[in-house]
Amino acid sequence: MYGSEGSGTFGVDQAFTAYRKFHCTTCTLIRDTDSNVHGRLAKNMIDALPAHLAVVDEDWTKGHNLVVDGYNTDDFYHLNFGWGGVYNGWYLLPDEIPYGVTVLEGVIVDIMDKHVSPQVRCNGSIHLTNITPGTTINDSFTIENAGSPTSLLHWEITSCPDWGNWTFTPSKGTSLTPEQGPVMINVSIVAPEKKNREYNGYIKVTNTENPADCFIIQITLTTPYKPHSFLLNCLQDLMERFPHTFLVLRLLLNY
Repeated sequence: MYGSEGSGTFGVDQAFTAYRKFHCTTCTLIRDTDSNVHGRLAKNMIDALPAHLAVVDEDWTKGHNLVVDGYNTDDFYHLNFGWGGVYNGWYLLPDEIPYGVTVLEGVIVDIMDKHVSPQVRCNGSIHLTNITPGTTINDSFTIENAGSPTSLLHWEITSCPDWGNWTFTPSKGTSLTPEQGPVMINVSIVAPEKKNREYNGYIKVTNTENPADCFIIQITLTTPYKPHSFLLNCLQDLMERFPHTFLVLRLLLNY
């Protein structure tokens, strides 16, 4: 199915069937329509579990199956293409994959997963657009214990973006079992005051008894863009450079 010079598998369903045939009962096929596909993929990398990535071109006339075996928190994944390793490297998924195969067909995760302890898993992502600066937005995601039956997960939100004001309810928990299922985490965000900005970051949820067991939830937030005249753009640049000198003008322009 996969060799040093290329893959013999085109469709991800064929690959998934092959894993099941060889009794890999833990693996899961995630489609591109799943909003949590990047979160599950990053989680596998954190757990040192390689994943199977299937990509095609926009017309679905050609594609490739490859191995994902690394992740950075800047959203870059390390890809193993086969083909003698010529194109192995770090890429943004799926936009930077060569040969025009930039459409995500599916990802097979949790291959040979043998967790016998608590395991953090989250579902959901936060992508907010056209948000008025300074306003409060509410969103949510879920956390669950994806480890072995009867295991107890003690978890905590250990990192969030340094822009905006963030509140999580709850922000930590104890003794979560797989049998309890997902727990809802409500998120309240006070948007940054800057206009015409795009903000990126992530929320990190950690197993407090095993910090290596964590889950990353990607976040984007944009504040409205309003086209300005050349003069106004110059004034805004000056106000950012010399905020105290132009205090009155900043108040008049609500900037």
